[in-house]
Amino acid sequence: MQATFLLGPAGSGKTWRCLEEIRADLQASPEGLPLVLLAPKQATFQLERQLLASLPGYTRLQILSFERLANLVLDEFAVSPPNFLDEEGRVMVLRALLAQKHAELKVFRTTARLPGFAQQLSLLMREFQRHRYSPERLTALAAQINSPTQLGDKLHDLALLLRAYLDWLKEHQLQDANCLLDLATEALGAKHRATGRSVVSGQSSVAGGPDHGQPATDQSTLHFGGLWLDGFAEMTPQELDFLAALMPYCDRATLAFCLEHKPREDLSWLSTWSVVGQSFRHCHQRMASLSDCEIKFGVLERRPGRGRFAENKVLAHLEEHWANPSEFSGETRSSSSAAVSAEASFTQLELGFEKTRACKHARPSDAVRIVACANPEAEATFAARAIRHYVREEREGRFRDVAVILRTLEGYHDVIRRVFARYEIPFFLDRREPVAYHPLAELTRYALRTVAFGWEHDDWFGALKTGLVHNDDAAIDRLENEALAPDLAGADRNPCRLRVVRRARRAAPPNRSALSNVFRRDGATAAASDRTAIERRPSRFMAEAESRSATGEMEPVRPSHRIPRSALRPSLHSVGTDEPVAQEPRTGFPG
Repeated sequence: MQATFLLGPAGSGKTWRCLEEIRADLQASPEGLPLVLLAPKQATFQLERQLLASLPGYTRLQILSFERLANLVLDEFAVSPPNFLDEEGRVMVLRALLAQKHAELKVFRTTARLPGFAQQLSLLMREFQRHRYSPERLTALAAQINSPTQLGDKLHDLALLLRAYLDWLKEHQLQDANCLLDLATEALGAKHRATGRSVVSGQSSVAGGPDHGQPATDQSTLHFGGLWLDGFAEMTPQELDFLAALMPYCDRATLAFCLEHKPREDLSWLSTWSVVGQSFRHCHQRMASLSDCEIKFGVLERRPGRGRFAENKVLAHLEEHWANPSEFSGETRSSSSAAVSAEASFTQLELGFEKTRACKHARPSDAVRIVACANPEAEATFAARAIRHYVREEREGRFRDVAVILRTLEGYHDVIRRVFARYEIPFFLDRREPVAYHPLAELTRYALRTVAFGWEHDDWFGALKTGLVHNDDAAIDRLENEALAPDLAGADRNPCRLRVVRRARRAAPPNRSALSNVFRRDGATAAASDRTAIERRPSRFMAEAESRSATGEMEPVRPSHRIPRSALRPSLHSVGTDEPVAQEPRTGFPG
């Protein structure tokens, strides 16, 4: 087998080289051995579009992420995957384990039951499993830390929770969803050992005779004519082990990394290229550990006038001097108010939006702009106006050619959704939405609550407003106004009987004396015992008043006669004591 490490700076053409090699193989033999292009999950669709722009179609190639390739391997080897526990299930299990281990925690004892803690702990457990951190390893690290003691105690808590989580999975015969790559790696290793091949995965190795280029077993047809990897800045130990176990099944492989040259061993972890450099070194070590693996290197140099930034000198300068900043002096001052002078380098500080002249390609002086905004709303508004300007003024401007990149979507996703919708900008937000707020889930929840709790106003109008029951919002608003009418307050909440109840209430003569005797007493003349009883059990008097209203003894209370909610707040605690008094469920009385 042959592994080629393709290195080059950003925009030098690494992805283009990989796609060109794939096109050449597909055109030379449309029905040859399968080909695989490994890419991040969010980039697979874009790569498919790039290939199909110059090809009528293909059947040999599969553009996959690591997870989908692991599924393909398990299916090919007919390995039945175990029952997996997904992310939502992991959060539920961790929440229960936090309650069980609460007394044994040192640092997280006070925060274990806070909202959102289980979700953050779930993300941390996922990283532990991806980077092969076991409870024993965390415990050993905690024992090595003397100062500060809080860090050691935190590692102790994490090791305790990780051990409890793994024991729970073993007890219930489940596997975490993040173990998928481990299962595929074990399946590949088992097939290698069965055929006497060599395989190195992590620290284990089994020696055997060279026989690459043939199917793994007589029964299996897993054999790839070529494998390409592109777009990964960081690779976890899980992914590296899986890639190393897969290499003997490939005739050749091309692994692309965004590096100008082979990184130095003493590269500081503070460097911009430390992460990708570390990934490259680990991957190179794994490939070198494989027997009969020939390793080659290819470096793509920067060439003026070629590459991604060929038509933009400012961005080319910025990419080249990112690690070692240097002043850009290749352009003279422009007459436009948005131009950036040579003395101000290649950045511009603006406090507002200024229109620029439309042209096919942005001028170098307008290529990089730094804008200071007061808040996320102003940032999103500025970006929306710039996008609309680009699409309207540029003759070849398309919405799909624009990308908005943020460090994190937290605090921005709602603002971007609201602002872009106001500016009528079609967009895709790379964020998983919780299914709890999906219209179908909302309709199901509200429908069940409506039947279970006796047609509460919020429940059945929540079902109507999901958009899946009726598409006439004006009619729903009119119906809600009818339900909120004063003479229907506290009546039967079934919307099918609203008009019947309204007619019956209008025909009934007013009789407010009974209600007045219960609720409209003067504080100076009311008995203290009665007032205390009302404060203790307000719902009992509400039920009594409603039953009298149903028999015609009195009229339902009008808005002007309602008891304010503040008057009932002391009922949460008994008078003169600190013991809470459980409130009975309301029976539909108004207010």
